[in-house]
Amino acid sequence: MTIDFTDALPYLLLWVALGFAMFPGPRPAGPTFLALSLAAGVVAGIVEWTGLAVLALFAGSCLAAVRTEFPKALRALSWGVVVILAVALAMHQMPGIHNVRRCARTARTCSIRRTARRS
Repeated sequence: MTIDFTDALPYLLLWVALGFAMFPGPRPAGPTFLALSLAAGVVAGIVEWTGLAVLALFAGSCLAAVRTEFPKALRALSWGVVVILAVALAMHQMPGIHNVRRCARTARTCSIRRTARRS
């Protein structure tokens, strides 16, 4: 199985964004590389627009869960959404986000952009 550069680019950009997230202080490069990673994922067909909405809901729930100025009930609800979405994302059950290896391994039709690869 070979993966060309356009399939790997979203993951590489995501790793760079995670690397910038490790630095203390203001880090505007992290969100920039995250946005580039998501855009490259849409172009590569790994993430659809519905998947972006799911990821936005996940990110918003993560932020709301750790904000101390929010009421405890809202933070508890946000943590519940974070846990449910994290499990669903880990099990590849969310719409709009495709598992590249599963699509390459099975004959199932995925919406991942297919290129003709002949040796």
